[in-house]
Amino acid sequence: SPAVGSRVQVYLLLPRHYSADPAHRYHVLYLLHGAAGSQVDWIAHGAQRLIDSAGRRAHLPPTITVMPDDGLEGFYTDWYGTDPLNPAETVAPGWGTFESDELLPYIDAHYPTIASRRGRAIAGLSMGGFGATSLAARSPGRYAAVGSFSGAVDTDYDSPYENLVLVGTSPAFTANVPTMCIFGDPLTHRIGWERVDP
Repeated sequence: SPAVGSRVQVYLLLPRHYSADPAHRYHVLYLLHGAAGSQVDWIAHGAQRLIDSAGRRAHLPPTITVMPDDGLEGFYTDWYGTDPLNPAETVAPGWGTFESDELLPYIDAHYPTIASRRGRAIAGLSMGGFGATSLAARSPGRYAAVGSFSGAVDTDYDSPYENLVLVGTSPAFTANVPTMCIFGDPLTHRIGWERVDP
């Protein structure tokens, strides 16, 4: 990923009886993991079984499920600064740009998808719930449905107090000092927080 500056892992779940025939088009669900997670979290917790059984019960069309990695605490957004855990990093990672401008077009170009709003949904857990709602809010008309499970969907709530709490919890995920490299300092860089708040 040029936006992130490194290789990014993506877990792709194809529907039963998948066909690469371009005449057959599939809906796509982008499913985002939470903080300190990875692209395999949903699969490790039984998402494949749930997607298959829910799809059959609700008579949903076959769906390609895309589960990208977002680092330990990427927040599905373009960062304000560089990662303190990666001193070699010279450019702030662009997780939001990766999701919107690299991954989504790649999936549409390499798989037989319904490459329009009516064929896409996005959902996530916790940090991924924030990512799903924030990405959808920043790209109106890109997704037909958005889901957030226990999502941190209002990062700018009760500013600057809640912002400082979020910054203060970052060592739990990075094993380092509190980081302001994601959205910027909540006291002096409010625009960085407001820009991505869904």
